[in-house]
Amino acid sequence: MDINQVFETLDDLDNKKSKINSAREQLSEKRKSLLGNQAVSFENIDSFLSNNLESLEQLENMEKAINGLQEKFDSDFSEANAVVFEYIFKETKQRMETKKIYKQYRKKLRRILDAYDEIQELKKDVEEIHTGVVREISQKHSLLLYRTEVSPLTVLPFLNPDSSGWMNFSKEYRDIKEYLEK
Repeated sequence: MDINQVFETLDDLDNKKSKINSAREQLSEKRKSLLGNQAVSFENIDSFLSNNLESLEQLENMEKAINGLQEKFDSDFSEANAVVFEYIFKETKQRMETKKIYKQYRKKLRRILDAYDEIQELKKDVEEIHTGVVREISQKHSLLLYRTEVSPLTVLPFLNPDSSGWMNFSKEYRDIKEYLEK
């Protein structure tokens, strides 16, 4: 399906919906005029009932026919909904490929992952520095009574997975932006 077929489908649905709405309005007007304009008296009660009964039956039949058209429209709309979505999805994907967005996306993801790995290496460096500082002091003095642990997470607080290995990147992203703006 191309864009012109999508437009034709949408135009066709708009046209059908408009016709159904117009038919419902006309039917409503006919019902109002039929029921509202006739006065009933004892002299014309028999003709009033027979004329209105026939007209009301016609109105009910018309309403059933319009309801049938509405069901057909609903079915057509459902089909068009799927077709339009499929077209939009495929066309978006194809245009993304044309502009090589997937390639750029993969490249950026690779950079993010590489930077993340580099940050994890920095955390290992912090651990080594911490161990060296503690070792240097403990060679001259006992540190048993002192607090010596320094977690790399307190020195480098961002992009740390939780105990299950997951990160809340959307929250971290905001925190990192605030940190870098200081």
